[in-house]
Amino acid sequence: MINKNILWLLIISLLIKIFIGGWLPLSPDEAYYWVWSHHLQLSYFDHPPFVSWLFFLGQPLEGVASLVRLPGMVMSHLTLYIWILLLKDYFNPAQLKTFTFLGLLMPFVGPAGLIITPDTPMVFFWSACLLSMHKLLISENWRMALALGVCFGLGFTSKYPIVLILPVLLVWLVREKGFSRKAFIWIGIGTISAMITSLPVWFWNLTNNMESFGFQLNHGFGDHSLQPKYSVHYLSAQLGLIFPSILFFAWKARKHAPLWMKWAALFPMIFFGFSSLFSYAEANWPIASHPAFLAMATFTISSSPWKKITASIWAGALILVVSEALHPWIPATGADLRLKTNILHKYDSVAEHVRDLSPVYARTYQMASMISFINGKFTYKLRGMNRRDFFDSLNQSLPTSRDFYLITKTNELLPIHLREKYTILKREPIDDHFDLAFIKTEQP
Repeated sequence: MINKNILWLLIISLLIKIFIGGWLPLSPDEAYYWVWSHHLQLSYFDHPPFVSWLFFLGQPLEGVASLVRLPGMVMSHLTLYIWILLLKDYFNPAQLKTFTFLGLLMPFVGPAGLIITPDTPMVFFWSACLLSMHKLLISENWRMALALGVCFGLGFTSKYPIVLILPVLLVWLVREKGFSRKAFIWIGIGTISAMITSLPVWFWNLTNNMESFGFQLNHGFGDHSLQPKYSVHYLSAQLGLIFPSILFFAWKARKHAPLWMKWAALFPMIFFGFSSLFSYAEANWPIASHPAFLAMATFTISSSPWKKITASIWAGALILVVSEALHPWIPATGADLRLKTNILHKYDSVAEHVRDLSPVYARTYQMASMISFINGKFTYKLRGMNRRDFFDSLNQSLPTSRDFYLITKTNELLPIHLREKYTILKREPIDDHFDLAFIKTEQP
């Protein structure tokens, strides 16, 4: 059983998270996944579909601030609960309370649940896989092998890096059971159930020339030439997000932590560290590693004053970011000097300017999605503008009228491949960053 104090801490923190997340504006990527939820597919060019299912569940709350992200916030919070269930067999009550307390404040463990992305369900199912394996090794019940496969399959419908858990699970299984007949039976049961639950993604890719798989592989390993600056950025981001004190106490606990925990922490971190040698690696890519690093650190940080110091720093940073996101107040001479939270309000004036115009198209999927959510009616990206994305597969992104409006950057020209088809007749400024261009379609 979980300590009642921990359960109350989880319940109260969830209510606080819902209150904050309900008022926090959607990010452009969240708005994009919300658009997906209104155009449901088995999978998508950019990512697997699970995040769109979360926003689909939240659609009844669309008219209530940003509560459309409620199902995702609950799932993110349950991820921490899964880790508590997993770690109660390794920690004493004081350590478990420390893990819960720090987990609620660690950037990519607790606060990350305020912004719903494909990471949200992926980390949930990653964690559920670890819990299922733990219970499988204890009970030796084939149903837990089935549950493990289901969790992995659903994780694959969330985000492809779930595959990085396979070496972790395999090392864990071999360490505990060796290459026994029972272990191979479990692997078979897990594989079959994983394939069945991930069928939507496989079917979509097989019928769409493996576009999604190809896009993500190119995104992670795009340029084959060495780019050390990307690695420096990646390592710096992880140092700041996991935090030096957590890394120090995790290293200090390396002899106490079980092998699976060390693999769960290090394998995704090292994998994306390797990919950062060749292309830019986003800070969130090894997000599944962060709960494991915190779990390792908990073995030795529980009695240290650094527990409170780290929690205070995280709490202060969270208050700063949330307050700036809700009501920007940090002085700056330009958008580049503000926190990245300015992107939450980047398209507010644009959405207001085009509210009553039709037909109007956006230059990027982020812009199109944010305007759609803010105005409550769909605005589509013009097909062929910027990189390929989900909008390029929609008929609505191809103008049917000869004349239309296009939102561009200030004085931005059309891409060369669109100039034979469209001509900008005139433009007017919307704000300091964007113009509204009036476009004429050339006769074929």
